[in-house]
Amino acid sequence: MARSTKFLFPFAALGLISGLAGCGDDPVPAGTDAGTTPATDVPTTPADAGEARTYDYVINHLLLDEGAEPGVTTRAFYGFNLDGRISPTRPANQQPADCSRGDYFSTIDPDQNMGTCMAGTAGGGAACQGGVDNQLPNVAQTIMSLQASLNVQNTLNEQVDTGKFLILVRVTGVNGTLGPSLNDPSVHVLVYPFAYATFANCANIQMANQMYQVDNRSLTTAGDLSSARLQFDGSIVNGRLRVNPPAANPSAPNFSIPLSLQGMTLNLNLFQTQLRVTLGATDGTAGNLGGYLRQGDLIDALTSIPALMQYREAAAPLIQGFVDIATAAALGDAGAPATVTCDAPQGGIGVGLGFTTKVATIATTTVATAPSGVCGGASTGSDAGVPRD
Repeated sequence: MARSTKFLFPFAALGLISGLAGCGDDPVPAGTDAGTTPATDVPTTPADAGEARTYDYVINHLLLDEGAEPGVTTRAFYGFNLDGRISPTRPANQQPADCSRGDYFSTIDPDQNMGTCMAGTAGGGAACQGGVDNQLPNVAQTIMSLQASLNVQNTLNEQVDTGKFLILVRVTGVNGTLGPSLNDPSVHVLVYPFAYATFANCANIQMANQMYQVDNRSLTTAGDLSSARLQFDGSIVNGRLRVNPPAANPSAPNFSIPLSLQGMTLNLNLFQTQLRVTLGATDGTAGNLGGYLRQGDLIDALTSIPALMQYREAAAPLIQGFVDIATAAALGDAGAPATVTCDAPQGGIGVGLGFTTKVATIATTTVATAPSGVCGGASTGSDAGVPRD
């Protein structure tokens, strides 16, 4: 079937969004809004030189690349080279493992490319050979071509700005002062995809040094912040945090994104998740999140939505059109070597999202249910749709 971006489903894009996160800074007092409590129960970060430090952040903006055209783009893309291939954009030069999809380029993390790539130039320029696997923008465009009201970027903004989807990230074991000269070969990252504000005014999400509470769903042991279900080893290179997928079991998903859509919660599983962000004293900038979804999982998730159930039979060929990552098929008879395939259910759909973060304080106490009277909690004020800084 010819690959096309003229059709699609609304949620591929929305899904990957929920799982983005940031990192952290020295705990400081939270804001003084209604519902906010002083950070007296937050452990202080060691200030002595040579002592490892902990930094906490909350994601305050998720960014979807838009305007993509098959094989060519005039802007840098988020995401990573997930399959280790530099897939050419010209079909005549592609091999089966390229899945009939050319890769995009990244100026945010240029080590994902070959050659020299420049933003604002078609395909990154003649000397650029991008390696980024990211079909999310094409998926989002197709969604909006079907239903203009399903604007992925607007949906992401609303989820974050109203506290409905808050992700916290804690970076521990940092040796040194944040900045472009910081290099640390070994840090540990804990991600809390379920969290709540402790303040009522949703505008404070765009401010630094606000306090948040972790929902026990983010933990394997209730009340124990060190037991985050999502944990990664990483490093800091020239001030930029790099989180790579765990090497223990590359065939298993290592990042789950809870997506709230039309009253349902969809858990979308990402494979080979990678995360990078430049850490600052008050902000985390140039965030880059990438991973891939198995097409079978995506079809099941999307067509569980009542409004999309009618597309179940058409879903497989449509989703197949966005596969850009060939993954290993199951072992054959007698343990024959695995082969790579772009076909269902193994073929993957690369996704990439940009993000920014604000330094946050994570309360030592966790919650088992949604608190009331706070932004995004059981009852929310009228602060939705606050402007960005």
